[in-house]
Amino acid sequence: MMRIYKSNKENKGITLVALVITIILLLILAGITIVSLTGNNGLINKATQAKNEQIKAEMKEKLILTISDLQIEKEGKATLEDITQEWLNEKIRDYETTIEEDTTKNEKKIKMEKDGVIQIFIIKEDLIIEEYKSNIKFTYEVKEENGEIAKLLINVQDNEYGIEKIELPNMQEVNANGEKEVGIDYEVEIGKEYKVKITSTNGYIKTETILINIEKTYLYKLGEEYTELTGGWEAGANNAGTFLKENDHLNITATSSASTNYHVSGCQTSNSININEFSKIKYKFKIHNFAWISREGLFYSWMFMGISNAKLTVNNSREFIAYKLMGYVEDFSNQIITEEVDIKDLQGDVFPTIMFSKSYNKASYSLNIDIYEVWLEKII
Repeated sequence: MMRIYKSNKENKGITLVALVITIILLLILAGITIVSLTGNNGLINKATQAKNEQIKAEMKEKLILTISDLQIEKEGKATLEDITQEWLNEKIRDYETTIEEDTTKNEKKIKMEKDGVIQIFIIKEDLIIEEYKSNIKFTYEVKEENGEIAKLLINVQDNEYGIEKIELPNMQEVNANGEKEVGIDYEVEIGKEYKVKITSTNGYIKTETILINIEKTYLYKLGEEYTELTGGWEAGANNAGTFLKENDHLNITATSSASTNYHVSGCQTSNSININEFSKIKYKFKIHNFAWISREGLFYSWMFMGISNAKLTVNNSREFIAYKLMGYVEDFSNQIITEEVDIKDLQGDVFPTIMFSKSYNKASYSLNIDIYEVWLEKII
């Protein structure tokens, strides 16, 4: 006997695909929730900051009211000597309080603490209350940067109390153990903000910000000559050649003399440029069509870039005040080159320069330079 089975098409459950999609959506929502709750701008951190500020405000209000009560009790004749540790312990019981007297300034410091929040107040001779301003000094210096990462030397000082600890993002807590001055090597991403939390041995906490940005001042950019600043670019030295415009590049043809020892040729700005406050000068260019015209024996052509304090001539070929020696010109032919020269310790008006030098007599060469970009950098 043949049995006929009826297929049940009704779906009484969820498919595996639907389950996976549901899980993915839940994970995305969970991730969004975590991000909104945590981090420097998260809800938890903002709520904590608001709570801490409220506690600080309550501390100050409590101290003001307590000293006002003291003045009433003393019929307006209360003095700094009436504010003692015993008096604080009796009158202000909601907070942990400690008192410190500074006889050199005829004032007293009161530290109040609750739930990890610390606030320090100065009581003046006339019983006026001021919030304590920390003597913590925080500075940082850029030691090295590559356009993306900056290496810093951070310096923290508290000559009054000493440093207890320093907390930096992406770094273990630095325990200073009361040192008056602490130096830290630290790396940051350029353009990214970092918060540094410093705690003195007296419990005072100060937060500082690190933010490194780089400002560029262009001296030349492909198709843009910035002549108002630079006066344009020109070839320099004897037989240095001419300018050509080719596909919006600034193209310079340089030809050395065969008869001059240590002959130089190259290009530089027509106007001098003030480099005060700038830290680097960078060049991006390409050398091509290099060829020896004539030479006897083994000769070299060197390539320099940097800044000169004078116009290029045969007689001042060594007037570079900051430069980078790239090496033999032949080794860089048909390559796009980006190089930098450190000028942070220099001041004054100079001529940004790309220079080629030929060693020894009886040799000459020719080449072309396509300049893409030249710019100065300032760290801000």
